[in-house]
Amino acid sequence: KSKGGLLTEALRDHYRKYHENWHERLDRAGPEPIDQLIALISADFSPEVCNPDALSIWFAFWSEQLVTPQYADITQEYSSLRDSALREVMLKLMPDAPARARDLAEWTDTLTDGYWQSLYLSPTSQTPEQALERTFDYLATMLPEHAARLRPATK
Repeated sequence: KSKGGLLTEALRDHYRKYHENWHERLDRAGPEPIDQLIALISADFSPEVCNPDALSIWFAFWSEQLVTPQYADITQEYSSLRDSALREVMLKLMPDAPARARDLAEWTDTLTDGYWQSLYLSPTSQTPEQALERTFDYLATMLPEHAARLRPATK
């Protein structure tokens, strides 16, 4: 009905594609939490959602959230789903350390967001594949018991 409505639905569609991408990969990963973690992180750097055009769209909408509350609402809706999935996987990996699992999920999400920002602002500084590899290196350091599974995921 309006330009604002059209833009709101464009953002919702962008998030739907992102959600379908990580959710589909998570479903295919199987029951092992480490495979689920690899799937979730790999989805964040897949060409479907992490490319120059997609990053431009993300950052254009995110920069408008303070003045367009419906953008913030949509972002919150979809972000909470992804955040919950990442926390659940971390809790499965560390059932005896829920606080550590929560922290590691938050740190990982912050790291991948930072890589997206870097890819957007300095597209020649690294590739999505390099950002993915560095994220897995970080996770291998934080989860040494799973290092062998995390490091070969990109090599």
